[in-house]
Amino acid sequence: MCTVHPKLVKSLVEQTPRAMIAMLIVSIAYIGIFIKYIPMKILVVWFVLQILLALYRFYNAKMFKKYLDVKDKEKILKNEMYFIVSNIFQAFMWTITSILSLIYAPQPYELVIFVMIIGIITAAALSMSSLYKAYLIFFFSMITPQIIILIYFGEHYHIGLIVLTLIYIPATILLSKAIYNNRLSSIKAHEDLEKSASKLHLLSIMDELTNTYNRRYFFKVSQDLINIAIREKKQYRF
Repeated sequence: MCTVHPKLVKSLVEQTPRAMIAMLIVSIAYIGIFIKYIPMKILVVWFVLQILLALYRFYNAKMFKKYLDVKDKEKILKNEMYFIVSNIFQAFMWTITSILSLIYAPQPYELVIFVMIIGIITAAALSMSSLYKAYLIFFFSMITPQIIILIYFGEHYHIGLIVLTLIYIPATILLSKAIYNNRLSSIKAHEDLEKSASKLHLLSIMDELTNTYNRRYFFKVSQDLINIAIREKKQYRF
């Protein structure tokens, strides 16, 4: 069965275009910063992979929408797994940026990558929190290599950043959880409101004792038919 509410999946689908455009913009910024140090061929290959990832995410969102329309829970669940795999691949691609900066760029450019990664993770909390499990996997896939790199350098300011990161991790997780809970609560409140409105409408047109339609219902149906007849110039017989 689908592990998340369909409307949360729909929210993710709506967020995908903005998230992918933002990712490509950050990718272009990365190329602009490191083009002086990293060979152009490597940057081109990396950026092409980012474009392919973005195209797949658009396709993934399209499939989500298709399966939501037909309420195919099994396919939605399978697409959710594909989404998680694509997030792991995205995290791997950004880990490569860190490795490239270590190989080709001088210090302190590893800190530039660190700031970019933190920005991507924080922004993803808004676009990906609808699939909370997927966001957690993405979060730790992105942040763990950065902590390892900071430990590798081990200078005083790197250790300071590690301490700040250890504070940042629970704060961001709690933020994403709060966003997820707020969205889910809003969806459930809206559904409860729709059910209440539907129930009130039913009570207004049915007799509670006999469980049959009352006079108000027949007056409304008659008026609707009269309006249709006037609009279409047809005669209805009762």
